[in-house]
Amino acid sequence: MIRILLVDDQALLCEVLKTWLEVESDFQVVGITNDGESALKSVESLKPDVVLIDVEMPGMDGLKATELITSRFPNTKVIVLSAHDDDSYLLKSLRAGAKGYLLKNTTAEQLASTIRLVEQGQNQIVPAYQQNETSAMAMQKQLEAMVQKYEEKFQSFLTQVQTSVNGNSSVSLDATLLEDKLTSKLEASEAKNSSEIEQLRQQINALQAEIGNVNSLIEQQFKLQIQDFKEELHEDLTFALQQWSQKNEPAKPDLSELESKYRTDLMTVLNPLRANLRELDQQTRFLRSGLLVSVLTAAMSLTFASWVFVTNTAAKTSTQKTEQNLHSQVEQKLR
Repeated sequence: MIRILLVDDQALLCEVLKTWLEVESDFQVVGITNDGESALKSVESLKPDVVLIDVEMPGMDGLKATELITSRFPNTKVIVLSAHDDDSYLLKSLRAGAKGYLLKNTTAEQLASTIRLVEQGQNQIVPAYQQNETSAMAMQKQLEAMVQKYEEKFQSFLTQVQTSVNGNSSVSLDATLLEDKLTSKLEASEAKNSSEIEQLRQQINALQAEIGNVNSLIEQQFKLQIQDFKEELHEDLTFALQQWSQKNEPAKPDLSELESKYRTDLMTVLNPLRANLRELDQQTRFLRSGLLVSVLTAAMSLTFASWVFVTNTAAKTSTQKTEQNLHSQVEQKLR
């Protein structure tokens, strides 16, 4: 058994909804309230499974009440029953925690199906473009059936009273007065019901005309909204994919850090080589200087040796010539 709480400031609509729901064997209407504050108290005391709530009500509106109900009573599910087919109200209702969104021109079958699905934990949203003249005609037929049912009940009650009065021979004038009072009350009730039914029929006719005029506009708006939603979804998916790619992309190395690291490692290797090269250069310069000195010394020694040799040779030659001259002179003298 699904326990249902009705919250709407229109008493006639609440009675219609109650009549629709009580036809279902698995539904039980546990209470009716007309504002958000009393709805919170009723939810706390009655513990309903599903709350049918209007958006615009005196005092606390339905959106605020929905938010409080879903936060305080998580086991109770809320279905917003609104006269607004604007998607902004739909989004606000969903953000407030509603599990379903229906327009007030929905059919009894659609209402019952939505309540069952929501009670099972499914989100159920019936868009406005699906609720056309067929739902309005079905509502009119169900209202007429309800009115006929109440008329039959009144007629049955009146028949029972008249039978009771006619079957008692000892009834006095008070019984006749009672019958007159009952008849007058019945006539007044029928007149009131006829007036309310006429008003309701006028509202249904106005609703049919309004649906016929704006049905094409609703379809166009829905197509545009679907297109906008697709574009927004595409942007969100693209952004999410970029973030995911950035998170999963391997981290790029910092070139400056690598350069600094490799430069440090390279300097660690090159500095000893530079020191060895400086030392080798110094040794090379020293060897060059020593070699130059050696070459100069050898050249000087060779020059000196040559000079000594030449000098000695010249001296020997001169001595030999002198000896020859002397020998020649001696020979001449001896002759």
